[in-house]
Amino acid sequence: MQLSKITRRAAVTLTVLLLILGAGLYVNSQSTSALVDAYEQQASHVDLGHQVAYDSDYLTRQARSFAVTGDPKYLDNYWAKLDEKPLQQPIDKLRSTEEDYDEEIEYLRTAKANSDAMVEMEIRSMRLVLEARGVPESEMPDPVANASLSERDQSLSDREKRAEARGIMFGEQYRSAREQVINPSENFRETIEAAAAQDVASDQRWSRMLTWAMVGIFILLAAGIAAILYVLRSRVTNPLRSLARQLTHSEEENVTVSVEGAREITAVAEAFNQQQRQIAEAMEALEDEKASVERRVEEAVRESEQQKERLQESVDTMLEAIGRFADGDLTVRLPTGREGAIGRLFEGFNEAVAGLRSIIGRVREAAGSTASATEQISSSSEQMAASAEEQSAQAEEVAAAVEELNQTIGENARSVQQVAEAAGDGSQQAQEGQQVVAEATGKMEEIAAEVQGTAETIERLQASSEEISQVVETIDEIAGQTNLLALNAAIEASRAGSESGSGDTGQGFGVVAEEVRQLAEETDQATTEIAEIIGEVQTEIQEAVEAARQSSANAEEGIELSREASAVLDEIVGSISRVEQMTDEIAAASEEQSTTSEEIARSVQSISTAAQESAAGVTEVSDTADRLERLSTELEETVQQFRIEAGAGSSPSTGQPSTGQPSPSGQSASAGHSAPEEVPQEYSGDGHPSEEATL
Repeated sequence: MQLSKITRRAAVTLTVLLLILGAGLYVNSQSTSALVDAYEQQASHVDLGHQVAYDSDYLTRQARSFAVTGDPKYLDNYWAKLDEKPLQQPIDKLRSTEEDYDEEIEYLRTAKANSDAMVEMEIRSMRLVLEARGVPESEMPDPVANASLSERDQSLSDREKRAEARGIMFGEQYRSAREQVINPSENFRETIEAAAAQDVASDQRWSRMLTWAMVGIFILLAAGIAAILYVLRSRVTNPLRSLARQLTHSEEENVTVSVEGAREITAVAEAFNQQQRQIAEAMEALEDEKASVERRVEEAVRESEQQKERLQESVDTMLEAIGRFADGDLTVRLPTGREGAIGRLFEGFNEAVAGLRSIIGRVREAAGSTASATEQISSSSEQMAASAEEQSAQAEEVAAAVEELNQTIGENARSVQQVAEAAGDGSQQAQEGQQVVAEATGKMEEIAAEVQGTAETIERLQASSEEISQVVETIDEIAGQTNLLALNAAIEASRAGSESGSGDTGQGFGVVAEEVRQLAEETDQATTEIAEIIGEVQTEIQEAVEAARQSSANAEEGIELSREASAVLDEIVGSISRVEQMTDEIAAASEEQSTTSEEIARSVQSISTAAQESAAGVTEVSDTADRLERLSTELEETVQQFRIEAGAGSSPSTGQPSTGQPSPSGQSASAGHSAPEEVPQEYSGDGHPSEEATL
């Protein structure tokens, strides 16, 4: 059976029993209230009957006292009481109630009618006494003043009038009239007291019936609580204890539990076993994947370190050579024989430098020839034109060489791009390894989520037990109220016994109240035991939650290992990114070389243009010769900044050529001689020329 059904049925059963108990307590309370009202009404009716008799006797005493003494206070007391209408007030009071008091009211009406005859005799007696005392009518009470005496009464003397007044009040006729008032009043009192006693007896029977009904309800409640305790112990408490004992006392790494009880508890045990199996399989797969990733990471790290060392060495070598090249040293040469993109890059750089060195040599020769031709322009325009044409042809050759240098620099840039692509491939492989580790981490997180779901299910079981605990607290409160009600019932029973004068009814009611109190104490004790059992259930559920949290912690450790592997791959990707950055810097240097060669091409173009203008302007020979001489001097100074042979030329920082100015004979120190063979120096990467050099 499902735990939800057990809990629902237990809640429904307790709710029904509590509703029945509440209804019984309410009805019993109403019955007790009705019984109290009956007692109060009985006392009120008794007081009403006594009050009617007392008022009639009071009026008689006051009237007789006035007839005997003639004291005005008795007269005032009489009329003050008579103004209160002592017989009319009980009639009005009985009419205001919802019950039927026709018989009682008829008795009072008879007494009131007979009382009117007594009042007439009392007024006659009062008139006789007042006239005997000589009181004028204006000072008499209105009813007395309005009364008229017979001729016989008026003819009596004062003493005779007093005697006549006393005779009226104490005569047989007055006593007979008084009995006609007292008898209906006594009948009224007896009738109304009997009706009140009947109402009290009816309410007492109903109260006793409800008391026995409450005893039956408490017996049913105790039986329902016992049944719920049995079901909870057999279907919930014992299976949870077995589950907690297996989880706590097992020393195996992969625990498998087996319990029999409510369907939710068996489902929790099966889910726990399934999660344990999944965790074991995931841990094995993770260990295999971890070993594979570690091997790949170690290989990638070794290869990356080797590539980094080779690339760093090559970059240092090339940066040193480029620095020398930027200072104008065209004898620099990178080592050859290396494989891959770096080898092609070094070879391309050497070819570019060699081509530029050859161009600079030819430019130097052209500059010498230009200086020599400048001295001869003044004597022969034809010789100047021929020299100009020769210069134009040489300029075209220089332009072609510069174009060839640009192509070589472009090939170097492409080689650098290939190196960057190779570094990108290595970065992609590292990212693929990182993705594999991320997938393993995701799998571990799914397992941790499933373990967390199991913990939440157990926590919901704990919430259900807390709801049952709240119901038990409600039962405990009701038992306390019932105990208080039994105490009140015992007090009322004692009071009823003392008022009725018969102890049987009060004693029987007190015995029932004592039994109700004992049953309430037993219910309180049972609810205390239920609370203790539920506390044990909550403790065992908490232990199951702790076990599930431990499984979740193991899964978190696997996730942390996967994250560490991912961090290692991130470092590899960062290293490859730095290699790509260095390659980009080499490409930028190649771009600067291309820019420099384009400037040289523009300078050569300027020389060619000047030579053509010189050939076209024979008439401006003198001016052209001067301008050409200045241009030759500037070109020679520019070319002298480049060192194309070991030990020759000036320092790039001074910018002064090593050859002297043209001699007076028109020949420079180097004019008419061919350029010497280049002696390039090869660099090994440490900033110094290597022992090998090519001629």
